[in-house]
Amino acid sequence: MHRFSSIARVGAVFGAFALAVAIHQSPTQASDVEASATYRVVFVPSWNPTNHPTDYPFSHAKQGLLTPVIGATHGKDFKLFAAGMKPTPGLERLSEMGKHDPLDAEIRKSIQSGKASTLIEFADASPGPVHPPVSHTFHIEASQSMVSLAGMIAPSPDWFYGVSAVELRAGGKWAASMTVDAFAWDSGGDTGTTYMSEDADTMAKQATRLLDNDVFTRNGHRVPVGVFIFTRVPSM
Repeated sequence: MHRFSSIARVGAVFGAFALAVAIHQSPTQASDVEASATYRVVFVPSWNPTNHPTDYPFSHAKQGLLTPVIGATHGKDFKLFAAGMKPTPGLERLSEMGKHDPLDAEIRKSIQSGKASTLIEFADASPGPVHPPVSHTFHIEASQSMVSLAGMIAPSPDWFYGVSAVELRAGGKWAASMTVDAFAWDSGGDTGTTYMSEDADTMAKQATRLLDNDVFTRNGHRVPVGVFIFTRVPSM
């Protein structure tokens, strides 16, 4: 009887220890799962002759083109663009020509320095006048849980659409989904004021700003050129 009691006590102690280990490990395993996430982002354009009738570029070869998106996942020390910030050479070329280089190289340099973590590049453009949605899937880390995206509005002197520093993880939890308006911006690299303006590159770059001209406003309010819809992809 005494021997059975001892065995029972040992079993109870071992069981308690195993339970303690299991309880200790469970949050760690959950934390590992939450340390990163995968998202699908869909850009749904709303730039068209109905929403933006002023000077809509029907004469353009593609009757208006939203060029492929480029961007990055990043932390607070990285900015793809921001109001009041002068454009980098990469952002200027994207906004004037729709080219991803050298902006892609600038992003890779930020990845190497630890300010960003993932380069995002959509494969498809969105020609008009009825612009089809485009999408991309990307990976993002909890340590750098912001995302910024941009593409050119063509034709234009230096206009682009995009979102800056969208936070996908708030309060320690990844957002299941999020929809963010994409407005038109002027990169500050050219002084043109209409879609078909002649090239008028500025030697001293101006600050990037949201466009408030007649093309992208109605009744005093900015009209977005589309929305970015972020949806978390379940882990396998």
